[in-house]
Amino acid sequence: MQFFYKILQQIAHILFRIFFKRIFLRHWKDVPAHEPTIIVGNHANAAMEGILLSVFYPRPVYLLTRGDLFANRFVEKMLAFIHLLPIYRQRDGIGNVQKNFQIFDTVQRALKENAVIVIFAEGNCIQEKRLRSLQKGAARLAFQFAQETAFQKELFLQPMGINYTYPAHLRGEVMLAAGKAIRLSDYFSLYQENDRKAITALTQNLAENLAPEVLQLTPETEAIFEKTIPTLRKIDDAEKQYCGLVQYQDVVAGSRLEMEQNWANFVQTHSAEAVDTAIKHKKLTVEAAKKGFSLRNFLCNGFYYVCYLFSLLIFVIPLFFAHFISKAKVKEIEFFNTTRFTLTFLLSLVFWALVLGWILMVSLVFRREIGYG
Repeated sequence: MQFFYKILQQIAHILFRIFFKRIFLRHWKDVPAHEPTIIVGNHANAAMEGILLSVFYPRPVYLLTRGDLFANRFVEKMLAFIHLLPIYRQRDGIGNVQKNFQIFDTVQRALKENAVIVIFAEGNCIQEKRLRSLQKGAARLAFQFAQETAFQKELFLQPMGINYTYPAHLRGEVMLAAGKAIRLSDYFSLYQENDRKAITALTQNLAENLAPEVLQLTPETEAIFEKTIPTLRKIDDAEKQYCGLVQYQDVVAGSRLEMEQNWANFVQTHSAEAVDTAIKHKKLTVEAAKKGFSLRNFLCNGFYYVCYLFSLLIFVIPLFFAHFISKAKVKEIEFFNTTRFTLTFLLSLVFWALVLGWILMVSLVFRREIGYG
């Protein structure tokens, strides 16, 4: 089972070369290595965050997701195969909500085996560049684990900021930033004194540790930020000479996310005239930031684009159909790119199975015709 899961991970990794120009992973070395962990993330792009974590997080993850995706037993088994677990809401019907108890038992068993569980704690999915209030579900799940292990086993809660440049478009960028992990044992005493206070305090701490890992923009300044940030990205690209799809950034200083956060702070604390003056000055530095010829960078970027073209060759036909199906059927922008990615992934499996089957059939017919059958 794990073997096929790994194969699907690699296929998704190849497909990401089409969907993203660059993927930045910050503080990836600091995530818990072996202990049971609950990842608590923001939620802006439907299931795309879960797919990204499934591929790039250093340990296998289990994702808690909307129960209405599990339409029938076949779909349920397929999603369970890729570590997706349903969480039902009141709107899904009282009968389905009662199934959550079984899911929570499954989650607890997985955590006792040192698994990683992913929860998007904002409760809903909206494409906006700011952190919304966190729900208390992650804290409740963590303390349920503590009770079932008699407060004898450690569990980490890992804040995870997920930031997109253009979440609904192809060839955007995504920045995944791991915040400071929280030890559940720090709250054992408080929970035993007052469980409600402990759940509230833990949720507040999660929000405090997650906030620095999420790009924060007010609705009033988001438009001017989006208009001006491409210039700073060009400067950062020229200065850093990024090579390859995935960039590991182990410190805050100089990271892509820090650059975007600094500019967001500038935009929100200065007048439109000051922002315009600053961006004009920065445009003059784009050419100056470009470095001379580097053989290493030339070869690395050459390999990067060869990989991109190879990925495009594999997925271009399924992507064509997936794009138009998604455009016709998906009404909510938050689900567009996820649907397009998922359809491309599934259609590519069917497409290449048919192609390989056709090649095999032609080969067998040819062998018979020349007398080898």
